[in-house]
Amino acid sequence: AEVSQPWQCGLTVLDWWNGNRNVLCNLNLRGAIQGLTLGTRPEDIYTAMVQGIACGTRKILETCMDDGVEIKNIVACGGIPQKNPFLMRQYANLLNRPLRVACANEGPAMGAAIFAACAAGAYATFADAVAHMQVKTFLEYRPQPERHDAYEGIYRRFCRFSCSRALRGVRHQSIYEYRHRGIGVHLPCLHHYFYRAVGNSVSSVAGLRAVHRAGSAYYKLCGRHD
Repeated sequence: AEVSQPWQCGLTVLDWWNGNRNVLCNLNLRGAIQGLTLGTRPEDIYTAMVQGIACGTRKILETCMDDGVEIKNIVACGGIPQKNPFLMRQYANLLNRPLRVACANEGPAMGAAIFAACAAGAYATFADAVAHMQVKTFLEYRPQPERHDAYEGIYRRFCRFSCSRALRGVRHQSIYEYRHRGIGVHLPCLHHYFYRAVGNSVSSVAGLRAVHRAGSAYYKLCGRHD
């Protein structure tokens, strides 16, 4: 996958194998792979799956930042970030921000040990325990500026495809489910997601009007007219 120029991957993957449990918060959505041909290789699918996960992570971060959450640093811990540099390079490029990988074989266990040391009285304060026991060595992955446009194209394609699949998932559910089974809380979130995914990818006034009409149609479909 590393030598196959991943920034040119033509596949798009939505990793909704168990529904979407973050921004869209809809467990009825299903995963999908777009762009398969007879020439698709296993490494292409693997690359697209890694990129799909990274794109989903970026969507979560953007949603948090839109709601006022400040994200200064991203630190990855555990075995996979240390063992899979390809994964981390894809994350750095698609998130378009530097990532740090904690050089600790048992990062989460170390966090538990810090709390245990505080509880046992080994340190006077939690800050003292962290200062003495925390991971001090990190690997850093940075985005490749020369590949920025290519990876932004992958992310925009992911947004368009995920928006299309999300709206299709809404159409295939009855309005009764949304009104009477407590799923209505997801509608504003999907509407916001729709405008971010599609609205940000058009520049003309006519295009924005088309997005507004589609969003209004979506609201009517779901029984919302505000």
